[in-house]
Order: sequence, then C-alpha cells, then structure tokens
Amino acid sequence: PATPAPAPSSDAKPKTVVFVVFDEFPLATLLTGPGVIDSRWFPTFDLLSREAAWYREARSVSDDTFKAVPALLTRT
Repeated sequence: PATPAPAPSSDAKPKTVVFVVFDEFPLATLLTGPGVIDSRWFPTFDLLSREAAWYREARSVSDDTFKAVPALLTRT
C-alpha cells in the first residue's frame, strides 16, 4: 500500500508559476538539430529550457487561438 504524502506545512512559501503561450511561433524556429535549442541565436530560450519545466511535446486542442488558450487555462 502507498503511503499518503504529508500535508504541506502552513509556513511553506508559495511557488511562482509563469505560463507562457506563444501563438504563431513554431518550435522549429528555435531548434538546430533534433530537439536542441540554438543557443547562439536564442540564448535566453536555451537558459530557460535548462532551468524550467519545459513540455516540448505539449499541444492544445485547436489551432485557433480563441479555442486553444481557454482550453489551456481550464482545469479538468
């Protein structure tokens, strides 16, 4: 049987979450080779990819921004 996770303490510092959506910005623009960010042209994206959680294969439900962004922000 699995042991339940301990409850978070009340003095735990809240985490900062930044959610960025790039519309009409193809991933291939950033890459050089298979899945490697071109650090020469995009050093900040390269640094971000090394220090943040990056879901490279994340997709939305639609190509239409007015449908895609609300779907990304909806909890299920």
